[in-house]
Amino acid sequence: MTYMLTFSVRICLVLNQNLNTLNSYDFSFLIMKKLPTKQPAAPVPGQTPIPQPEALIRQLQQQIPPAGDLLMIGIHSGGVIIAQRLHKALAIAEPLGMLDINFYRDDFSQVGLQPVIRSSHLPWDFDARNILLVDDILHTGRTVRAAMNALFDYGRPASIRLAVLLDRGGRELPVQPDYLGLLLPLQAQQHIKLIQDQALYFLFRDDPPCR
Repeated sequence: MTYMLTFSVRICLVLNQNLNTLNSYDFSFLIMKKLPTKQPAAPVPGQTPIPQPEALIRQLQQQIPPAGDLLMIGIHSGGVIIAQRLHKALAIAEPLGMLDINFYRDDFSQVGLQPVIRSSHLPWDFDARNILLVDDILHTGRTVRAAMNALFDYGRPASIRLAVLLDRGGRELPVQPDYLGLLLPLQAQQHIKLIQDQALYFLFRDDPPCR
């Protein structure tokens, strides 16, 4: 079991006292701490406590119609976690596909010089097939756009549907899920992440503005 928690801290520094200009820097610290088996729902200020991820997965399962020719693809990494559970619950005959989209992102230079690259696994020819693309959290829409760009490098599917566990709003591209577990609008400085340990849970972070 992993016991690692990541904490992010924003530090504001005065660069020029005459101009009173501020620059903010984000630092991440790793602290070793044993996590409980089951985490409580993420406390989002001003919001009702959100359901546990497993409950949202069950909601997604109920929305997705049975389809004998359906191919399911999870987007690394959170989307794969959700897709593995949905794939088993829906008893889809074809094996699960996994897609890494890092090199297809249009904001690649902004997400860091050393992104974690995982291998894509698409064990079938999906020309003229129906694809269900699965991700954990929908935000700007750029991850989904990158995933579709990557898929069309492999083939030409008949259709692509999108299943998302949580939609936090803040769209920059015209992307909307076909199947959704929960709509949870967040502010720009608020962040939510799916964590997998002994159980799935959401980790919420609210970055205070620099003053």
